[in-house]
Amino acid sequence: MSLSSSSTLDTAKDAYKDNLSYATTGGSAGVTKARLFVEACLWLLLEIPKAAGKGGANIQMNPELIRMELERAQAWIAANDISDNANAGVTHFSLEGFRT
Repeated sequence: MSLSSSSTLDTAKDAYKDNLSYATTGGSAGVTKARLFVEACLWLLLEIPKAAGKGGANIQMNPELIRMELERAQAWIAANDISDNANAGVTHFSLEGFRT
């Protein structure tokens, strides 16, 4: 499910968790999950403050960890999405030096 400006924090967190396993899923389903994971990371980076507090309770967030996961997922997509790279995974052989 795609996130939008009307998505809630819970929806974004669910998308993050649901698609975290993109690398173990593999194939085109893994690429789809990785794209949704990237989208969730971007949403979280935009919407979650670095620090928040209420009634004397404070919480610290580390957006750099999300950014690292985002970059890792983008690299995985680049290496595994054959729709973006038509020759990925294709090996051509040569008959040079072939003897009969």
